[in-house]
Amino acid sequence: MLTLLALPNYVPLLSAQPFATRRMLAHAIVSSVLKNETVVEDPEDVHGILELCQVLIREQSDAAPLPPGSGGRRGAFGGSEREDVAEEQGWIARMVHLFRSESLGTQFEVRISLSPEVSDYNIYTKILQSARRHLEAGGDRMRFTFPAVISSAIKLCRRYKNREHLEDEWASKVEAILKFVRQLTSILATQVDAPTIALRLFLLAAQIADECGFEDLAYDLYVEAFTVYEEGISESRAQLQAITLVIGTLQGARVFGVDNYDTLITKAALHGAKLLKKSHQASAVHLASHMWWQETTTLEKAESSTPAGPEKPATVPQTKDGEDGAEAPKAVRQLVYEITQRA
Repeated sequence: MLTLLALPNYVPLLSAQPFATRRMLAHAIVSSVLKNETVVEDPEDVHGILELCQVLIREQSDAAPLPPGSGGRRGAFGGSEREDVAEEQGWIARMVHLFRSESLGTQFEVRISLSPEVSDYNIYTKILQSARRHLEAGGDRMRFTFPAVISSAIKLCRRYKNREHLEDEWASKVEAILKFVRQLTSILATQVDAPTIALRLFLLAAQIADECGFEDLAYDLYVEAFTVYEEGISESRAQLQAITLVIGTLQGARVFGVDNYDTLITKAALHGAKLLKKSHQASAVHLASHMWWQETTTLEKAESSTPAGPEKPATVPQTKDGEDGAEAPKAVRQLVYEITQRA
């Protein structure tokens, strides 16, 4: 399949074909890549493949008329067409996971810019940014394809973390990749109205930031998740599921100091107490109460028992009320009291 990319006149010839022919050939290309599990390592090949598949990625001027329920907007789908588009974009998303390189710098290249016109980091991407440039032209299709790009970026962060002793400036590179993830996830939350997916991806990015020791960035990602929850999720059961995810993720957080952690867990508990149904409130507050007691993980116990190396200060808050922490923290008791008063 990659031999097609070496033919200089193939793309112009393909562009001259009717919509049905271009779509059929794009299906064949994607099917070939997936069937053979072809790993695409070169950024130019990524660009070439997505260019050949553009009929599936972005709206075409010679496509069928806009369907009812689209509101006259290109890239908006409804009914059976949405199912067809979802299936096609699922193929594209699976193909994105095959865009990877053994060289971390090839998959995502990060440079630190000292230019005052550009804040923080200038991100010069290769494979992932090439995929983003093509996929962000897809309109509502981004809800299906962007999570694949974000997941690949998260995997890359973990690869950098695992090679932290071998990679120069790994922390700066991971931080820049997480900012890239934050940008794409914000697009999912605001431009294509996919708040549930966006919240999950913000929490996933926050977990990675926590593992890498980026307290400020992890805090910002949790704030983004709360914003998505407040502005984008309104259905009662969806709110319960979302706040349960937030609580579970915060329960495993280890990077925060006492003040930041207390702010986040209190906010999560208050959101749980404000759920519409009393049964949902009770479930959420019960889960939230566990955030005031964080158990030491097996890895942390091993690290604390290792004599070598400098002593690591404890950043996990141990909020206790009463002798030996036998009683519930005041914040938990207050939430329980408020809910019982409403019942």
